[in-house]
Amino acid sequence: MNAIFVTGSTGYIGRPLVEALLARGHVVHALARAGSEAAVPEGAVRAIGNALDAATFTGAVPPRATVVHLVPPAAPAPRTSCTSAWPTPRR
Repeated sequence: MNAIFVTGSTGYIGRPLVEALLARGHVVHALARAGSEAAVPEGAVRAIGNALDAATFTGAVPPRATVVHLVPPAAPAPRTSCTSAWPTPRR
């Protein structure tokens, strides 16, 4: 069974997910921000980093792990920025 790497492991959805995965016998690597590592459920492998900066946690993701990303963007994007990120289709 491959490991599971969870970002947002101390959040509203992440914590219960990590607990459920551990209860089912999975090996869970849980990413948490510095200072929040104590909130990672007992039994998970703790990884400290910033989920919005891959360079801070890439080395903590086990080979062939399933990644569950539960961290939203840092701030909601304005509605107009969504369309500016995609090229206008040519007709």
